[in-house]
Amino acid sequence: MAGGAFGHRVWGVKLMVYGQKRARGFTLVELMVILCIFGVMIYIAAPNFVGMIRHQRFRELSRSTYTGLVLGRNEAVRQGRKVTCTLGPVLVEVFVDKDGDGEFGEGDESLFVYPNSGDWFAVRQGAESTAIRDGMWFSADDDGLYVIFNSQGYSVTPEDEFRDVVFTVTDNDAAFGTQRLLEVSVAGAVTLKVPDS
Repeated sequence: MAGGAFGHRVWGVKLMVYGQKRARGFTLVELMVILCIFGVMIYIAAPNFVGMIRHQRFRELSRSTYTGLVLGRNEAVRQGRKVTCTLGPVLVEVFVDKDGDGEFGEGDESLFVYPNSGDWFAVRQGAESTAIRDGMWFSADDDGLYVIFNSQGYSVTPEDEFRDVVFTVTDNDAAFGTQRLLEVSVAGAVTLKVPDS
């Protein structure tokens, strides 16, 4: 009899272990806890994510400007004539400056604009020009936001004197505030670098 009772208890335990319904899914309380944890994580990560996007846009602006200047120099050498590159709202505009004023205008021959309209950055720039460039600008160490490359690829003034120039790309956001330097040497070499602190 004792064996039967023991066996019954064993059977009863088995029934409890194997006979219970297994719960599937989550309870409402568990879901609320998970949502609260995700909310706190997003609250902590969002400012860093916004800063990362702004930093990437700034680097994108700097690199696109660098590429446009290099392409402008290459075009001057390829065509064997003087080519002007201006920095402005469309980033880098490359043209033959027939009137010698350093700006694209009537009578000047446009070669290309970098980035062009098929470029993904230009498409975004057109759609979000204020958002991308807000607080970001160019400045030059001398008389203007242009470079003239002669037919040999040298950087010159409108009077054909050699000219080296340093453009500063600045992001004035208080949380980010940084600069990149675009240096154009007399030999026409374009370099992009972070200024010394």
